Amino acid sequence: MKISLAGVLLAAIALAASACGSSHGASRGIVSSSRLILGGAVRCTATVKTPVQIGHELGVSIRFENVSKHAVSVSPGYRGVWVVLRSPDGTTYDTRVPWENTSGLPLRPIALDPGATKTVPLRGLRVRWEGRLRITPGCGQSASGPIQADVTSPGLPASTTAAMNDVVAATGHLLDHCRPRTSGVSVVGRIDPPSGDMPPLQARCSVDLRRRHGFYLAQVLVVTPPNLAGVRVQPPYEALTAPYRRNSNQQVLAWEFVVTRRGATSIASAEQETTRVGGGMARDWVWTSSGPKPGGAGQCGGSGGGFGPDGPLVTFISVCGR
Repeated sequence: MKISLAGVLLAAIALAASACGSSHGASRGIVSSSRLILGGAVRCTATVKTPVQIGHELGVSIRFENVSKHAVSVSPGYRGVWVVLRSPDGTTYDTRVPWENTSGLPLRPIALDPGATKTVPLRGLRVRWEGRLRITPGCGQSASGPIQADVTSPGLPASTTAAMNDVVAATGHLLDHCRPRTSGVSVVGRIDPPSGDMPPLQARCSVDLRRRHGFYLAQVLVVTPPNLAGVRVQPPYEALTAPYRRNSNQQVLAWEFVVTRRGATSIASAEQETTRVGGGMARDWVWTSSGPKPGGAGQCGGSGGGFGPDGPLVTFISVCGR
């Protein structure tokens, strides 16, 4: 599976594990949880500010401190530093899960002299749950004690119409010619390429609003061709399932937002596509709320997918098989 440029933003730092630690309860300010790893040579401490605003980064930072008398190295990788989040509605989100079927170049080890420290952020997890969150951080194979953070919201938009308008505006012109007007009701239109030198994508587009306390969750779904049926988006990882056929032009884009009276904020996205043989290279763009950014190109006749918090990778498969 290919990973979009947006998906790369989810990269986590990792290390090997053991030992036990301590944690502190929720309060306004900074909460933390620590444990010793690498046989007691390194203290791994996770911190997060509370409260956190809905739609924003969770804001977990990981601090490594070499408490030994010799130099050490911690090995990064997505499974080494992680959090498991549990919300009051029973949802569990594990930051390791989206990376389970992906591959990529390993990150360079972090070298620490005696007494040295290194702090890194855990990026890509944007808050989409209400209430008090229970966060269990982990270093390597072992978890630290749980910490808690409260979630705040500036409040609901003025109406569902305002919420729909905010979502459309936050898609960076993706829905200019495929614009849903009513929650849960799809429309058929087109997605135009930013460069203008490729055929547009004929698509079916929808926005599904789900009300929560103080905000909406909005699920954008774009399907091409418009008659592609059986597409599903599975929370909480924005996982896509679709009845793909080999050697056919099909693409599904899923994009989730938090919507408050301050507008819509991108929190997660995913895409999958398959293409016909022939037609050369299909170009793609990372589509963000500020508009599309150039990505790359893939050979027609293949398939791929991506994920990330900032927006989906839109591939103009319309050039394939022509």
